[in-house]
Amino acid sequence: MEEIKATGEIKEVEQSVVEMANELNNFIQSQHHFFQNASHELKTPLMTIQGYAEGIKDGIFEGEDAERGLNVMVAEINRLKKIINEIILLAKLDSEADIYHVKKVNVEQFIEKVMERAIPIANDQNKEIILTKITNHILSFDEGGKMLQAVMNIVTNAIRHAHQRVEISVRTENNQLRIEVVDDGNGIDEDVIQKLFHRFVKGKSGGETGLGLAIARAIVERSGGIIKAENTINKGAKFSILFTKHEKNTD
Repeated sequence: MEEIKATGEIKEVEQSVVEMANELNNFIQSQHHFFQNASHELKTPLMTIQGYAEGIKDGIFEGEDAERGLNVMVAEINRLKKIINEIILLAKLDSEADIYHVKKVNVEQFIEKVMERAIPIANDQNKEIILTKITNHILSFDEGGKMLQAVMNIVTNAIRHAHQRVEISVRTENNQLRIEVVDDGNGIDEDVIQKLFHRFVKGKSGGETGLGLAIARAIVERSGGIIKAENTINKGAKFSILFTKHEKNTD
């Protein structure tokens, strides 16, 4: 029997069904990878905790060794809590519109909050963080601290990978406000840079959970911005957050 080819509206419906099926398949695959990665990240600290707990219970670790084991267990429990909290936050960012409470924010005051939190972190690692340039502006984004968390995720990542120095700048360019964070580290691995903002992606030097930059992207994009990363000519990494200007400059 000769195959009858779909035409006109039927053909359009067929194409739509195929596209939806492909999107569903991609979603299922991404969820599969997410749960695979999540289970691995959760399993690692749990195995460490279990190993030390059983060793202390059975008397294998005693005295200073037991004390050291307890300290490791506490650290791994805190790491586990961080992973779980970040997974929950990502789920909320993906599904809940009402967790955003948008209002106008003074960018200069916002960056001051970032610096107040970032300087002690940099000092603790014997690194320098400076604000090289700031163009004041008024932007509208979430007032509940989510954008602050997004920028701090980027800044702490830069501090961790920097050799000595991290620079933050805020400037306007082509009707866009740009918040840039630049470090003097080794840059981003080429095999990682295209998927850097995906969940559970870590560079060679690792990271705490592999979720911080994914959270930053989700918050920035939900706030109407764009986030991107690239290597600089000096081999460090540069992260840029871009917002289209709608309000007048406050200078």
